[in-house]
Amino acid sequence: MPRITKVDRVCSPDEAITLQDKGVSFIGVSMTKDIRFKDSRRVSLEEAVAIRDVLRDGVSFSVELPIAYLNGSENNPIASLDFDYIQVDAHELTYIDYMEHYQSLGDSKLVLSGIDVSYDSDPSWILSGVAQEFMRSGTIFQIDILPEISNSWEFLKTECPKFSEDLQLADLDYLASQFQILFTTDFSQENLSELSILIPNNFGIYLVLGEHSVREDVHFFSYSEVLRILDAL
Repeated sequence: MPRITKVDRVCSPDEAITLQDKGVSFIGVSMTKDIRFKDSRRVSLEEAVAIRDVLRDGVSFSVELPIAYLNGSENNPIASLDFDYIQVDAHELTYIDYMEHYQSLGDSKLVLSGIDVSYDSDPSWILSGVAQEFMRSGTIFQIDILPEISNSWEFLKTECPKFSEDLQLADLDYLASQFQILFTTDFSQENLSELSILIPNNFGIYLVLGEHSVREDVHFFSYSEVLRILDAL
C-alpha cells in the first residue's frame, strides 16, 4: 500500500467522505481554473471550507489558490481556510516569485504539481527548473510518469530497460530517495501495487480527478475510475 494516497480536484464534501472511506489520506481541491479540463471541479472558497470540515484527523488538505489570494494580507479571504499545503504548478515558479507570499501565509507547506517525465528525460534535469528556495524540507513534488505514452507504466517497466539511455525505474527511485515525491501514471487495479514494489522510496501516489481533458499528455481519472482503483488498496 502507498504511504500516502492523494486525490486532487475533489469538489464536494460527499466525494471527500467517500474517498476517505476508501483509504485516501490526502485531499486536494482547486480554486483555480484548470485549462486542461472542461469540467466543473473548480471550487469556491465556501465549497473548499465545506470539504475541509469533513476531513478526519490525520488527513492532509491542499488548496490550489488563485494568484490574487497569495498576498498574505489580513483581509485575505483564505484566512478562514485552514489548509496544510498550498499547491502550485511548478512551471509557474519560473515566472512568479511566490516566496514572500508563502512566508506570509504562515506554516503552510508546499505541493509542486505539473511535473512530468518522459522516457528520454535526464534524471538530473527533472527538478532542475525548480528554484532552490522551494527545495526546502516539507515540500512535496508530484510527478506524472510518461503521460505522453499509452500504457505508460508497462512501457517504463518493459521497454525502457532495453535502452540504457532511457529513464529507468531506478532513476525515479533514486530521485524519490532525495525528495518527497508522489507519482501518478496510468494506474489501474492491476498495477497500483507495483509502484510501491518497483519504486520503494516513493512518498505515495496521487490521482487527478477530471473529465473531458483538452490535452493528451496528462494522466487523469473520472471519479468512478478513482473509486475502482482505490478498491485495490
